[in-house]
Amino acid sequence: MGIIAEAPKLIRAGFWAMAGCGTRPGESLALSDESMEWERSILAVDHQVSAYGCQEISGYRRGVKRGTKHRAFEQARKTPVPESINEIFNDHIDAFGTWGDRGWFFESPRLNDRHPSYDWFLDQFKAAAKLAGTPQYTPKSFRHFFVSEAIHAQIPLFEVASWVGHRTTRTTELVYGHLVRRAMDRGARTMHNRLGLKLEPFKGLIVPPSLTPSEYDIEDWDDVA
Repeated sequence: MGIIAEAPKLIRAGFWAMAGCGTRPGESLALSDESMEWERSILAVDHQVSAYGCQEISGYRRGVKRGTKHRAFEQARKTPVPESINEIFNDHIDAFGTWGDRGWFFESPRLNDRHPSYDWFLDQFKAAAKLAGTPQYTPKSFRHFFVSEAIHAQIPLFEVASWVGHRTTRTTELVYGHLVRRAMDRGARTMHNRLGLKLEPFKGLIVPPSLTPSEYDIEDWDDVA
């Protein structure tokens, strides 16, 4: 909250997107009206502002390009937008408007019809973090917050990985393994409590199933087949 308070108002909504939607810095800068499903509160993450390879759309080496890390434009991922972040996006549009054919949220403070540069965005975050007294934080810290909170809320790992654009859940497990292990413990405790089994009276009475199927079992299998 302190970092966002110290950030320029022009790009605060981008900082909120990283914390509330798990977007990367370049993806946050490429938010647009066309990428939002406002009624369902879903964001399609299909563009990014980058320092390189942007000639196709912007006409400049730096700017916006289709697709994101690990994904082509046709493989756009979707991530949920919290109601509060939805309101922040709307407030941003009311205050600053949009520009371009897709209704881009963020425009360069120096050049019309141009995206803010990726490096400028990172510099603004660094300066805001220093002013807030938390210089150790980076834009990636906001994304870590998003993933950590999702895991704590016991959202399935494959969903979280999909939302943030990890190629597989293995990436999520490697970075957030300590949280995943805690989630496993919570899952085991939850199922233990929900099952409500009191095993003590049955100790020594539970007979394991026969490993050799009976003739009746074999006939049943034939019927199923």
